[in-house]
Amino acid sequence: MTVLAMTVVRRQAPLAAVGCLLSFVLFWAAQRAADVSMIDLMVYRAEGLAVRSGVDLYALRATGADLPMTYPPFAALLFTPLTLLDPVDLRPLATLGNLLLAVLVMWDLTRRPGHRWAGAGIGLAAAIKLTPALFAVLLLLVGVVVAARRGAWRPPVRHACVAAATFLGATLLAALVLPEDSRNFWTRVVFAAGRVGRAENTANQSVRGVLARLLHTADPGALWAVVAALVCVAGMAVAVAAAVRGERAWGAAACAATALLVSPVSWSHHWVWCVPMVLLLWSRATRWGGAGRWAAAGALTLVFCSYALWWVPHTPGRPELTQNFGQMALSAIYPLAAAGFLALAAASLRRWRTNRTV
Repeated sequence: MTVLAMTVVRRQAPLAAVGCLLSFVLFWAAQRAADVSMIDLMVYRAEGLAVRSGVDLYALRATGADLPMTYPPFAALLFTPLTLLDPVDLRPLATLGNLLLAVLVMWDLTRRPGHRWAGAGIGLAAAIKLTPALFAVLLLLVGVVVAARRGAWRPPVRHACVAAATFLGATLLAALVLPEDSRNFWTRVVFAAGRVGRAENTANQSVRGVLARLLHTADPGALWAVVAALVCVAGMAVAVAAAVRGERAWGAAACAATALLVSPVSWSHHWVWCVPMVLLLWSRATRWGGAGRWAAAGALTLVFCSYALWWVPHTPGRPELTQNFGQMALSAIYPLAAAGFLALAAASLRRWRTNRTV
């Protein structure tokens, strides 16, 4: 049976690779046709230049939008090769850069339990952008639950420990190269949620953004912290339950949805995890059938392909602070879709048998 499964995987791998390449080419072509801005990538390039020139990384303001550096110092080290390329040649890299962190995490989570390098991808992703650290928490919680059931708890815990060690190693490396910038980030910048951008911005598809638009305020304050904590507990409960039952893909997608919801700012292009979410729903509809499952898969696909969050006014005059109910619903479409996905995953828990070998 194991040999047969490996044979099937080997046969499907080339098809998956072709599918990934085709999707990348189509997305790149769509970017060119729509003349998509490379503003984020230009900021990353400016940060790479700041590292090379030795200027204060977090005093930097780049592009005409006056955007600051918000990522950890380790990310800035990785941006330095961008300074060697002409800005015109950076567009394909912009497409890859929105996908890099998700690929690191998915590669990591598909390693066999106990694999030597399992955890390194999550650790690197967290050192670049803090949000993926929630996947290490997922692994640790899975280990705790499995241990309570007297199962094989060491692989997920080891996985989480490798992620933590990799994160610390990358962070310490950045501290050696950029000591002042590292001190500045970990003592001040990391706590400045408003530095990333306006909370009410339509592009901010997180709980904080939804609350800011709902309450017509630029700062939801303590209410956001309370709601985000509740969402985190509920979402992680679903993710852990799915992973413990052997549904690792559902657990990972649920964890990703939770991370995007509770992050202070989740820009629309951060929601690349919509792809595995949609694929999981289509897979479930194909396997189990039913009009409701097909409708759910189709609805989630439509949400992430409709571009509906940009149908509302989003000019520089901050019209998001005066949205009506319909506009608020449209500008909350990704968080609503993620909440629906988590609800469907929770409803499916009874169908998934407990697998104690996780």
